[in-house]
Amino acid sequence: AGGALAPGRRADAARLVQANGAMVNPLGADEPPAVPFANAAVRAVERFERCWRERDWDGVVATHAPTHQVDDRRALLRMRLPAERSFASLRYVFAMPSIRWGFDVLATRGERLALCAVRISGEASAGSDILVDYLSVIEVDGDGRQVAIVIFDPGALDAGYDELAERYTAGEAATSRRATVTRVFSDAFAARDWQTLATVLADDLVVHDHRVLGWETLHGPAAYVEALRSLVELAPDVRLRIDHISMSEPGFLYATTFLGSREGGAFEAPSVIVCEIDHSGRIRRFDQYDPDQIEVARARLKAIAAKATDDPLAGLVRPNAATAAADRVQAAFDARDWSAMRAACAPGATFEDRRRHALLTGDADWWVADAQGLVRATPDVRYERRLLGTAGERVALERVLWSGDAGTGPVEVEYCRLTEVDDSGRVAAVIGFDLADWRAARREAWARWFSVDKSAESVFGPVFELAEAMGDRDRDRARAVLADDMVMHDRRRTGLGRVDGADAYLRTIIVLWDLAADVQLDTPCGIAREFYGAVGLGRFFGTLRDGGAFEYFVVGVAIVAHRRITRFEIFELADVDAALARFAELRPATA
Repeated sequence: AGGALAPGRRADAARLVQANGAMVNPLGADEPPAVPFANAAVRAVERFERCWRERDWDGVVATHAPTHQVDDRRALLRMRLPAERSFASLRYVFAMPSIRWGFDVLATRGERLALCAVRISGEASAGSDILVDYLSVIEVDGDGRQVAIVIFDPGALDAGYDELAERYTAGEAATSRRATVTRVFSDAFAARDWQTLATVLADDLVVHDHRVLGWETLHGPAAYVEALRSLVELAPDVRLRIDHISMSEPGFLYATTFLGSREGGAFEAPSVIVCEIDHSGRIRRFDQYDPDQIEVARARLKAIAAKATDDPLAGLVRPNAATAAADRVQAAFDARDWSAMRAACAPGATFEDRRRHALLTGDADWWVADAQGLVRATPDVRYERRLLGTAGERVALERVLWSGDAGTGPVEVEYCRLTEVDDSGRVAAVIGFDLADWRAARREAWARWFSVDKSAESVFGPVFELAEAMGDRDRDRARAVLADDMVMHDRRRTGLGRVDGADAYLRTIIVLWDLAADVQLDTPCGIAREFYGAVGLGRFFGTLRDGGAFEYFVVGVAIVAHRRITRFEIFELADVDAALARFAELRPATA
């Protein structure tokens, strides 16, 4: 939701909202907006209208689910029609050959919902003209058939938008861990609750305005919230209406309209927004466009989705307190705010560089001084981070890439970095590792987690021990953490199926070693844990005996008793919800 006005641009803002120069949302014009925002619900409406026009009754019926319902909430009607009565009513109108339907798509949500302005016109059998206008929220099922139709009076636009939002939240958006950001943002803006609104903005937020009458790029939540406040000061009654939402994890495409009044005149300011969500579910970037730049906006959304698919674990390895602290440190470094960087560190924080060509140790003051020296040598130096895994809430592993130009040409340095925070969320330790020493980094991360969380160690410990044994090709060590009567069930579509007994399972591991002598099992993070076991992510990679590198990811469910694995089930990475459901099913009847 962009459309806000940056500080210092109020003259532009005033011109924008002048009544005489009001901007009209082209999505509500006579040209059907279904072209840029067509979804399954819109296509169902188009099929209905076409079949009706062609006098194809069977086609009209086919656009509805056999069990659909009509909820007519118009003031003078207030009735619910089950499918049988709905079809009877339609059939009665269908008998009048001159009756025509018109649909103007006002808003969409995801793939299955649309809000339309509907007009029924024609001549009744008695020779009188018919003209009926109303609003309708249309929801379709997985087959694109209308399953619910909610009708409102033509002036009940807010009620129609509310119904659209409620059904979206309960339906498609309910399956997205990140979709609540839209609701929180909208509600907070409506309440002018800037503190709550800021909670959905990432610390490294960037707002890019590509509009013809746009403004400069904004950095950080404070600048963006101030921009929104400026808009409210110019037009105190301004409100945000979201007309369309298309979701493509980890991004959204919105068509929005700011509505309000300025100096006695009403205005509408439409725009198209592409919103990128970070791993924690907060907004990390807005790109704002004029409505006629919709294709450019779509390209931006595709680019976000493509970037996410480059990282199979995106959205599954979730940020924690350690990554939040690393965010604050990076923001301070980018701003060259050394006092803020120092303040992010806990008393007694330690910093180590265990890379072979470094081997340095220091305290927080040394760490900040080292960063300052780096900037003096390479003024344009910057760094990027990619989350590799977490160990509980207080430890994170990231891949860090530093780049810049020291005057003799471009320089890049990449390594693995562990960050640990204390109870207050301040940096307690930072350790650098060579990329090749990822196992040492992972071992350090899990050891630090287990040292402060014994309950996690009791269930994740055996799983991590199995991964270590596999990496070392240590059969005895692997066998020691497996219960004699353990069951392994590989539920992947091309998996092994069920294997009974520890020795039988160990033989499958030995076969894997034979096929790929260098195979490794990485354990990026835990997803869930209870007293009886845990769910976590696994990454297998190596080189096949006959040549060729491979990599695949799994979700593992481990049941643990007396520090030995009694059951191990493997799922596809995309089936994480099924893995969590299975974990709940395996819960013992008694503790």
